[in-house]
Amino acid sequence: MAVTHKHRNWLAYQPEATPATVAGAWATEGLPLLHREIDTSGIVSGYVDDPILETYGQAVMTRDVLEQARNVEFKFAVDLYGLGVTVAQDAQAEANPILDLIEDAMGGASYSNTTEVTGGAAALPIVDDVTNYAAGQLAQFIDTTSPIKANQVHWRCITAVDGGAKTLALSEKLPFTPAAGDDVPACATFYLDELVLEDAVAAGATNSWWVQMHPTNASHVWEARGCVHSMNISGLERNQPPKLDFAVLGANYKYSDADGLACVTFTETPFGFPPLTLHETKCTIAEVTDNEHNYVSISSFSLEMGVTREPVQTITEPQTMPGFDGLHSYTVKFAPTELTIVIPVLDKVWYQGLSQSKHYRVTLYQGSKGAGKSWCIHLRDCQIISTPTRAEAGEANATQIKFRAVPNSAGADAMQVSRVLIGIG
Repeated sequence: MAVTHKHRNWLAYQPEATPATVAGAWATEGLPLLHREIDTSGIVSGYVDDPILETYGQAVMTRDVLEQARNVEFKFAVDLYGLGVTVAQDAQAEANPILDLIEDAMGGASYSNTTEVTGGAAALPIVDDVTNYAAGQLAQFIDTTSPIKANQVHWRCITAVDGGAKTLALSEKLPFTPAAGDDVPACATFYLDELVLEDAVAAGATNSWWVQMHPTNASHVWEARGCVHSMNISGLERNQPPKLDFAVLGANYKYSDADGLACVTFTETPFGFPPLTLHETKCTIAEVTDNEHNYVSISSFSLEMGVTREPVQTITEPQTMPGFDGLHSYTVKFAPTELTIVIPVLDKVWYQGLSQSKHYRVTLYQGSKGAGKSWCIHLRDCQIISTPTRAEAGEANATQIKFRAVPNSAGADAMQVSRVLIGIG
């Protein structure tokens, strides 16, 4: 048996028309991805012991094991990046293979157009065109006329759109006065939509996945079918590329040429972009009762999305979905969306905020590389849920704070209600 090197990795997916059924040939229909890591250890069958009683002690639990439902799971990670392209004036941002995965994980997506500022105020800029802009969206602004820093993107959440006046009311003031000619690049806003997430089959949101770790050796090939996934954000460390972590659940699988698989050569180049580091990332934490911004330095940022996919298990296989083994669909399981940060200053103000039951909004964004290379994490309403504690940031005293996001119950739709928003621009 020949040795095979571990650094040969292909990962691809394709949407399914019928759950657990591969829609097309992998070589031509698969969407290969640039990825950071992958763990296939969960693409395995489960087995149970034969429960028949024996006639002597040493034979107990020695019969052939019995295969369970062939449900699987695996994990992978990709870079957290921007759109990767500059969207033309008046054109709408478009989905790509990574953005489709983010939407599948969160349930909802909204794509805005590139426009420009014509005037207005820091909390109420006037733009040339409000087509494809809506309350609840994230938007990005670039001060090109009197730049604090050239090409720096600043993200804000839109609270209202006036189509006649062409104004965008922002939850928080921009750090500059908008002027004619300032850029408003197109972007994507991803939000939690529980009506989509509650039934993956009904939403038509299952995928097939292909993992191949050698160009010619079929012993290094896995195919998972009838899959959904959850997403988290990690790698938010100084000078490190941030990443999206995906956890995939699958209804069935094949492995190697023992199950009829063969290595493939993809016609498409793996999709993705060179990673961004956290260089010049900005964070603002302010009270939701006003629209002032409050930029703070943070030493760490750890977000638990609190949204995972859950299988709806059965003892049957759906007649119309062969291979959807022991499942009816996937639904969603909610836990709190919680954010833990460390601020490199020990300050009583956060203890006072907890005592006074204050509500905050938190926005972390990377925009130093300009349009097409920007992202944002926004919690529109959250509370401190435990006493802030002393921490250390190197040799400095620091404060560790834990926030819990609150959904906006007054919102008119899922994008306005969502307790966490992800922006890609």
